[in-house]
Amino acid sequence: MIEHLILTTFLKSTFLYKLYDPIFNRENKWKPKLSYSQSGEDLIIEFIFNWLKIPNPTYLDIGANEPIKISNTYYFYKKGSHGVLIEPNPGLYSKLKMKRKRDVWLKYRDWE
Repeated sequence: MIEHLILTTFLKSTFLYKLYDPIFNRENKWKPKLSYSQSGEDLIIEFIFNWLKIPNPTYLDIGANEPIKISNTYYFYKKGSHGVLIEPNPGLYSKLKMKRKRDVWLKYRDWE
């Protein structure tokens, strides 16, 4: 409880509160969002898109890597967005085709 109070006080005193404000509910309880990217980049990008009032962005993911884990675009895919995924690794390319049906996939050699 005290950790939550300290975190809340710290966030409210910094610009970070505006970034993390959507993950606090009205009772001021911690309500984490699930990030699929390596370091929460998808949540930061979501904040920017919300500020710009872009509900379902399209994306271009160069070096898409895994279809779900460590993906900067899967969070948006789950919310209904779609885009283009470029991946040169044949094994990962096959995974993308299986798991991300709404997206367009390109192998590296397809656009050389």
